[in-house]
Amino acid sequence: MTAGIVRLADDEYVEWSSFCDAPATYILTRAQAQARWSAERMERVEAKGHSWIDMPPMTPERIVCVNRAGPDEETLTLDAIRRRYRNPEASRAPLTPGDVAPCEDCGTTHHSWGECPTAALDVTP
Repeated sequence: MTAGIVRLADDEYVEWSSFCDAPATYILTRAQAQARWSAERMERVEAKGHSWIDMPPMTPERIVCVNRAGPDEETLTLDAIRRRYRNPEASRAPLTPGDVAPCEDCGTTHHSWGECPTAALDVTP
């Protein structure tokens, strides 16, 4: 995949990079998004929550559930992404414990995306 447009909430849109699993832009309003991207892409966003052609409709929570949007590639919650990607100043604010989503494998927030020691274990029989 490449970059797609994601609707994070009403009147909040970002370009989402599937390469780095994080927003590639700060949050834009709908009017800003419509001025920046084609009508065809925006129609898909309104219908599916994102602009990727080959993906089914998804909620913002599902799209961002695996991300590396934190300053050290931490997996951030949707609320933290919405807060930190408002503008450059907001993105420089220190992370709070509630900003980092718990790891789906071990339940902790102590490591960056892809660094869970539990997930690295091969439990295949």
